[in-house]
Amino acid sequence: MALEIVDLRIRYGSLEVVKGVTITADAGSHLTLVGPSGCGKTTILRSIAGLEKPSGGRISLFGRPVYDSDAGIEVSAEHRDVSMVFQSYAIWPHMTVFENVAYGLRLRKVARAEIDRRVMAALAMVGLEEQAHRPSPMLSGGQQQRVALARSFVFDPKILLFDEPLSNLDAKLRAQMRHELKELTSRLGITAVYVTHDQEEALSMSDHVVVLQSGIVRQQADPFTTYFRPRNAFVADFMGASNFLPLERRPAATDGDLVEARLVNGQSVLCAGAIPDGDLAGVAVKASHLSPQASRPPSGRNIWEVTVRQRTFVGDLMEYSLDWKGLELRARTLSSQIFEIGETVYCCVSPEYAVLVET
Repeated sequence: MALEIVDLRIRYGSLEVVKGVTITADAGSHLTLVGPSGCGKTTILRSIAGLEKPSGGRISLFGRPVYDSDAGIEVSAEHRDVSMVFQSYAIWPHMTVFENVAYGLRLRKVARAEIDRRVMAALAMVGLEEQAHRPSPMLSGGQQQRVALARSFVFDPKILLFDEPLSNLDAKLRAQMRHELKELTSRLGITAVYVTHDQEEALSMSDHVVVLQSGIVRQQADPFTTYFRPRNAFVADFMGASNFLPLERRPAATDGDLVEARLVNGQSVLCAGAIPDGDLAGVAVKASHLSPQASRPPSGRNIWEVTVRQRTFVGDLMEYSLDWKGLELRARTLSSQIFEIGETVYCCVSPEYAVLVET
């Protein structure tokens, strides 16, 4: 086990911002903490790094306790064998690329020949060996990001911590760096803990996703489960479910593995999976799983006759606002298929994409 956090609590005075969080990550895996601003994700990351002192709980790295409130253990940041890439990159403007990457090694009084070897190896990993003696202010945003990565690799850390490192890049470069970052950490076999508020980053870069809300873990799962089978309304909404269909009453199991959910508009929806034990918020359906069709499908479950109320062109996709017996639905389809406002169309939703979620 590379990372084990047990019952972590962090308070600022009377305000508890992290509330008994428990998280684990296997060696060589990529764990992402995701959630809205103020959910505690960066505070947890800083606690792993030793930059934030918790109020209680335990943090262990590769079986070694680095913080344990009960045992009185608190290992300083420089002795935790982790590196952190900050959102701002923290690149020294008066130094060259080489000097930025070498700075930490010089503070540790590493031999000059060893510094040269390790810095050039780190720069080669990120494709910047030819830029070694270039002044850092002359670098592009993507190149500065690579310098920050090289500086984190140069120590040969066991765990890399990333605090929203791509948030300052434009959309195209962010997508490119996301791919490079995942490929590089996977190739090196480094355990990575990544913080972001971007759902697409969380899904595309992770082996395991932890969704946080107000200092509480709402779901821990692999990306596919997090996206397709959210446990509760918050996770469903945060990970992109545009439609919540309120229930008339708690459903009962029917038709084998399917559950029939009766909605407040008098219509029924067949959902796949078991009925959650807790209080139900309703049925969550993503807009991308509601693709309008001009004619009624000859067969299938959950075929809904709806009316187009509004449409919005967003490039490759067209987003629709639909009325279904008094319930407003959001749908998304390719822009090549256009429906007129007021037109009657049909949506067919597979039961596996209609998910019963708790509050």
